[in-house]
Amino acid sequence: MYDRSLVDPALAFLEHDYPYIARYYRRHFYYWYGSYYAAQAFFQAGGEAFDRWHERVCRDLLEDQQADGRWCNDVGPGAAFSTAVACLLLQVRHQYLP
Repeated sequence: MYDRSLVDPALAFLEHDYPYIARYYRRHFYYWYGSYYAAQAFFQAGGEAFDRWHERVCRDLLEDQQADGRWCNDVGPGAAFSTAVACLLLQVRHQYLP
């Protein structure tokens, strides 16, 4: 059970600030770590907010995927981490993982 009066403003903040975060931190572990937890929050909330967020993230991820299939992470644990998180983010809608 979640208190929507607390959840909705937090999701609105994440949705509003995503373009800034994606522009400045896409190759930083902040982006990957934050997006992982944002995915969980948006998925649990569901609805149009999840649809908008997931579409935007998937579009950005597919644009950034390297020719060899990886995603870059210049600040943090490296490409193995960012690639693993990208795969998790892309599958959220389909619930391939529990």
